[in-house]
Amino acid sequence: MKVSKTTLNCALMLLLIYHIVVVRFPYLAQANNIRYMLILILGILVFPYYRNLIHIKEKSIKYWGLIYISLVLYSAFINRNTHVITHTLVGALVYTVAILEMMISFRYILEHKGIEFLLKAIFIVTFIYVIINDLLLAYNPTMFYTSKGSYYLVGNKFAVAYRHMELLGLYLALSQTQSRNKHYKKVVMIVGLILISLWASQTVQGGKSGNSVTGILAIALMMIYYCLPSTLWSKTFVFVAFLLGSIGFAFGVETILAIPSIQNFIVNVLHRDLSLTGRVNIYGFIPKILSNRLLWGYGYGSSYETWMNATHIFPNSQNGLVDCIVEQGLIATVILILIITLVMSKTSVLLKDYPYMKSILLIVYVYATIASVEVTISIVFIMWCILIFSASSIVEEKERGGLNA
Repeated sequence: MKVSKTTLNCALMLLLIYHIVVVRFPYLAQANNIRYMLILILGILVFPYYRNLIHIKEKSIKYWGLIYISLVLYSAFINRNTHVITHTLVGALVYTVAILEMMISFRYILEHKGIEFLLKAIFIVTFIYVIINDLLLAYNPTMFYTSKGSYYLVGNKFAVAYRHMELLGLYLALSQTQSRNKHYKKVVMIVGLILISLWASQTVQGGKSGNSVTGILAIALMMIYYCLPSTLWSKTFVFVAFLLGSIGFAFGVETILAIPSIQNFIVNVLHRDLSLTGRVNIYGFIPKILSNRLLWGYGYGSSYETWMNATHIFPNSQNGLVDCIVEQGLIATVILILIITLVMSKTSVLLKDYPYMKSILLIVYVYATIASVEVTISIVFIMWCILIFSASSIVEEKERGGLNA
């Protein structure tokens, strides 16, 4: 069967994005150079379609996006060679270029092949990586361990948990596009994915790390959220509450932990101490660290060095939005929240035409929830937001007659 040039372009774009953003092989000595090369290749591939950026109809998102990218670059520029050894400007350039490339690529794929093709492509790549990762995990859990840390095929212990959660979300979405007479097969597949996810979470690092809780939490949240009505998740204020609640947790954790029922759940159900694996102590350093560079941050990619220099023990803030403020500054983080809020405000139209996109939306919600206790507001989180934004834009333009249905 002959494959069209357009299909090949779409597949190549997706593969490049996946290896630039999601699976980056941190255990390889030349991982960064490989990533730079892939970014260059994708840049060459998408350059003829740069007008996809210019023609974005949502002017507010377009202009705020440009301001956000400018602020991230400015923060990295003023912090270069100052507080940390990390090349903040290089990191910021990679981050912002990757964002622009994703916006062009997703738009191109959706225009030419549609939403279902994009989701199937991501599902296939994720499925392959997860299956190989788990087989290697069962065969030799320490295969990718290095002097820099404990890694697995798809990345660190948290990457293992999140890839399983994303795979479940993708399958939940795609299963809704299948015929109803295969319902029993869907149930078996969903149960299988859940069990494999739980096994992987318990297996990494011998199940002795906090990742077992993170992995279980991610899967549990996905299924709980999935059982709730779609109309709840398309409400903008709900997402804002989730996102702001995640940073509020870092500053109100002591009050929350004083509640007896919460204490009982942590100690007797999760079998964890009330310091939340040291997070209470970590959050105590936040005011000190932010007071020095609140507005502009320490530069993109500087979180690890900044926290180690200040605390000599803690590698990051263990909070998604706090980590954004540390690296990008308060101004850029506020604008990022604004942009994501604008994106979420368009999801009701998307879910009306493509109800199965609810599960993709829930991936973002799971990340926003876990941001309370982990650093999940990353470029992977941004990727899913861009996908949702691109799909919503296509749907809106079809309704206005700007695109052929």
